[in-house]
Amino acid sequence: MSKHTPGPWIAEDRPGVGWIVRWGNLESQVCSLRWVGGPHLPEVDRIVEADARLIAAAPDLLDVCKKTIARPEEVQRIMRANNLKIDNMDDPYQGLAFTLYTMLVESANEAEAAIAKVEESP
Repeated sequence: MSKHTPGPWIAEDRPGVGWIVRWGNLESQVCSLRWVGGPHLPEVDRIVEADARLIAAAPDLLDVCKKTIARPEEVQRIMRANNLKIDNMDDPYQGLAFTLYTMLVESANEAEAAIAKVEESP
């Protein structure tokens, strides 16, 4: 498992420097972003800001992905505890429940794949 600087991360525009992503209330920088190639067009500033904000959200997004992975198992536990089954696909409610559960499992698999990108070792 990879280790990263814990959140919260905060994106800030530093005039003359560019955007930085810093760690919590400290001045420790996680990274800095600025435009370094090609013509500097007005939309470049918006893109760099959006990238900085996305990077700053990374610890929160990682936490959400980890929680998403656990959801299908939690649903199964709740269903077992309440003796609920999806065993009649002709019943529209059970069909809907099956569809929603399938979507949940797909989201969990996608979250797991995203986390694998973060935690893979070189």
